[in-house]
Amino acid sequence: MCIRCEGYGEEQVGRMHDLMIDVHRFAITQVRKHGENGWTYTMGLREGLDHPDLLVIHMRPDVQAELVSKLGNMVVEDGRIDPEVLALSDIELVPVDPRHFHDGLVAEWVNRYRRFPEEGDFLQVLAGSSMLCECCDQRMQRLDEPAPLQMHRKNRQQRRAEQRNRHRPKPPKGHHR
Repeated sequence: MCIRCEGYGEEQVGRMHDLMIDVHRFAITQVRKHGENGWTYTMGLREGLDHPDLLVIHMRPDVQAELVSKLGNMVVEDGRIDPEVLALSDIELVPVDPRHFHDGLVAEWVNRYRRFPEEGDFLQVLAGSSMLCECCDQRMQRLDEPAPLQMHRKNRQQRRAEQRNRHRPKPPKGHHR
C-alpha cells in the first residue's frame, strides 16, 4: 500500500526518507500501478556515498526491492558494487538517460533534492536473460536510450480477466456474492 494512500503528507514522507537515509544510508522507493509491476529506486546513495542511485523496472516488485537493497548495501559497505558479483549474478548497470526523469519516474527523488537528476545520478539495474523468462526478457527496456519509457504491458490472461470483470453485472445493493 502506498504511504500517501494511507494518509501521510509530503512532510511526513520526507521525514520517513530522512530517517531511512540516516539509519541505512539510503532509502528505497517503490512505485506501482494497478496491474503492473511498476519500478523501484534508491535515494541517498548519490547524496551520502557519491555513488549513483539505482533504478529497476519491469520486474516483480519483491525482486526489484531485493535487488536494489542488496546492491545499495554493497555500496554502503564497500563504497562500490563489485563487478564480479554483477557478472556472477548476470546483472548489468547502465547509466539512465536524463530525459526519462521529466515524466515523474523518480518523483520522490525530485521532491527530496528539488531538482531533476542529471547524467550520472542514476544507474539502471538490468537483469540478464538467465534471470528472466523469455516473455520478460523481450520487454526489458534499457533506460540508457532516450526512447519513452514503456511500462509492463499486461499479458493475455490479465487482459481477459480485466475484461471479464468489466462486463460482469454488479449485484443489487444490499446483496453480496
